[in-house]
Amino acid sequence: NNRVYATKVSGIDGNEIIDVAMSHNNAYIINKKGELFGAGVDTAYQLLGNGGSNKFIKLNQLSNLISINSGYSDEGAILANGETWVWGHDLYGSLGNGTTTNV
Repeated sequence: NNRVYATKVSGIDGNEIIDVAMSHNNAYIINKKGELFGAGVDTAYQLLGNGGSNKFIKLNQLSNLISINSGYSDEGAILANGETWVWGHDLYGSLGNGTTTNV
């Protein structure tokens, strides 16, 4: 169902949220500990192969995040050490890794 009002996010262990990103089919949250949580589809590895979920699940593949951004079906994050990681739909090479393979 479509919502015409804001909905409070819950279930992130009471940690302070430092960043949020939304895409066409997904939502992401980073908490103060640098942990990544996601909800939505996983058809192009948007949830890093953890399977789709209509509730936020912890995505353990990355940690120490400080920022997240999300496109239509591709995502990018910056870690506290300055590394940049990308994943998701790569049909047109949008992940910039020299391939057109979803990762």
